[in-house]
Amino acid sequence: MRAFRRSFPMAALLLAALAGPARAAVDPVAVLVRVLGRVQVQRGTLPAAAAAVGMPLQAGDQVVVPAGGQAVVLYRTGRTEMLSRSSRIAAPAAARRNGVFRQTVKTLTEVAVTDARTQPNRQGMIRPIAGAAVPVSPRNGLRVRSAHPTFTWFAVPGVTDYVIQLRPVDGGAVVRFPVGADTTWRLPDSAAALVSGAVYEWSVAWPDGRAAVPQRFRVATPAEEAAVAARIGQLWDVGLNPRGDGLFPAAAIYRDAGFVYDARRALDELAATGAPLGRDYHLLRATVYDALGMVDAAQAEFALADGGVSGGG
Repeated sequence: MRAFRRSFPMAALLLAALAGPARAAVDPVAVLVRVLGRVQVQRGTLPAAAAAVGMPLQAGDQVVVPAGGQAVVLYRTGRTEMLSRSSRIAAPAAARRNGVFRQTVKTLTEVAVTDARTQPNRQGMIRPIAGAAVPVSPRNGLRVRSAHPTFTWFAVPGVTDYVIQLRPVDGGAVVRFPVGADTTWRLPDSAAALVSGAVYEWSVAWPDGRAAVPQRFRVATPAEEAAVAARIGQLWDVGLNPRGDGLFPAAAIYRDAGFVYDARRALDELAATGAPLGRDYHLLRATVYDALGMVDAAQAEFALADGGVSGGG
């Protein structure tokens, strides 16, 4: 298995200090959650830096917004502010940290010090194998939020009649579903719903071919669903749309809760908006890809983060 290294840029090390004794000196008072246009952040006498979604802000930072630009700031108290002109960030009077802000900064701190060599999914890499319909998702023991999940796998040239094999790992019987030539299939509503909290194993087979190596996943419990729903609800409470200007904190919420597929969806949707995406976005996306087993994609995102390259991926 191929592991990869990543360096730790100064900004990441600074963010990592949030968890240490120097916390008070670098503790952000706000986070950028939406950026439109060529917005910049000026900190003291340092050169202005291009603003990006997920960038932590300190008291005194100047957010420079050009004509036609826009930035949405989430403060640690939970207040959000839409900036359409240049503004200086002031420390909120209240010391209390809103749950959404705390969650976002906690996740940013964790991903800033992530070393890809320590990640658990080296054995769960997603790679096509000639002559095998390798399962793509769900896999690696990750959680899914649907009792009728969608399955995807790599195509095998010439195969037009795949069969999904699905069974609970507690010893239940294997159920087979003929699914035709498509490589994406959703468990139909007419089929029995999967049991919340249960672990399932699935594979793909076809006539005259060997079945793919089975993959496991777990169905989320109602308590896990409720906990995430409550956190996502906090985004609405502070005026952020989890499918709009709240996509970045939503991705942090999903990732922290172990709903990695939802985190990837949120990050993909954020990239599709064309918003400037900097180091914090790429670090978060890298850890999500790594958990999914998409090691090459994770390596590319870590490289973008370490190189300070903006742009979606």
